[in-house]
Amino acid sequence: MALALAISLTLWLSKIVKLPPFIARIAVLTLLLVVFVGQGQSFNYIVERLIATLFGALIAWGVSAGFSKW
Repeated sequence: MALALAISLTLWLSKIVKLPPFIARIAVLTLLLVVFVGQGQSFNYIVERLIATLFGALIAWGVSAGFSKW
């Protein structure tokens, strides 16, 4: 249930900030990898990785948007 909520939240936030669809897919795949590879880790680790992934996706989007206007 929590995984479905996290995936939905990731996709929803990606849509809100108008990220390209491939970045949203990468974020979801990274989330799934962290959850399945990080089994036995604390929930805080999973949340930290999700936030770091979304932050990285936003930075990548900002850089690519900046260079496309340049």
